[in-house]
Amino acid sequence: MLPVLLLVIQASAWTVMPTQPTVGDTVVISRRVSVAAGTGAQVPPLESSALLTPLAPPRWSVSEGSLEVAYTVALFESGRHTISMPDVVLVDAAGRRQVLGSGTVVVDVASVLVEPETAEPRPSLGPLAHTRVTLIPLIASVLIVLAALIMWGGVRRRTNARPLPFGVEGEAVAPAIDAWVAAGESRAVAAVVANRLRDALARLIPEAGRHLHAGECIRVVEERSLGEVGRELADVIRALERARFSPAAPADVLEVVDDAERVLRALQSAVAPRS
Repeated sequence: MLPVLLLVIQASAWTVMPTQPTVGDTVVISRRVSVAAGTGAQVPPLESSALLTPLAPPRWSVSEGSLEVAYTVALFESGRHTISMPDVVLVDAAGRRQVLGSGTVVVDVASVLVEPETAEPRPSLGPLAHTRVTLIPLIASVLIVLAALIMWGGVRRRTNARPLPFGVEGEAVAPAIDAWVAAGESRAVAAVVANRLRDALARLIPEAGRHLHAGECIRVVEERSLGEVGRELADVIRALERARFSPAAPADVLEVVDDAERVLRALQSAVAPRS
């Protein structure tokens, strides 16, 4: 009669993948043996320790006459370690059992920390030279800035400001339009220009007096049959009304102011012979 178990034909040692793991890597420790057909295995788990933590239950599989046992673990201490593997029990198709010698596996675990560099201690440095603190550069900088501000103010005072249009001799000079627009007062500029335009228009065309609202004033201008001048004047009045009650870009407001000044000069030329 044959021995109780003639299952194991050839056995190999435990292997480690990857072969040079670092601390915290996932490591697979496996072993492959040649077995008879229908052989299974009972694989006990590895115990957790400060060095080793199992990441999954142990597994085994049979393929083409070979049985493979695998443990998936993580190692948390650097250096060379010898790990004792548990006994694996092989079971043939008839239910007969045989213990596969457990053995050990050697694993070299590399550290993830950079080894500190060793260097010879250096002698102490000599006393630091005393640097005298002086305020002269700071004072000079302040004086230069003040001088620049004074010069800039003088240049600004000599610059001719852009007056509001339609001024007549003897009237008080209104603030500069450019300054108002730069200060964010586009609506105020549109209101002032619209009022001065309506005053000048009332002098040239009495029927379009200040007692009329903008729509009525435009209708009177259109009834005078002034041609292109009348159409441009109506457009300017509408544009000023929009600018008075809605936000407008500074460039748009200045463009409307220029158009108003130009159209009023053309209107003066158009109605002068009739007055």
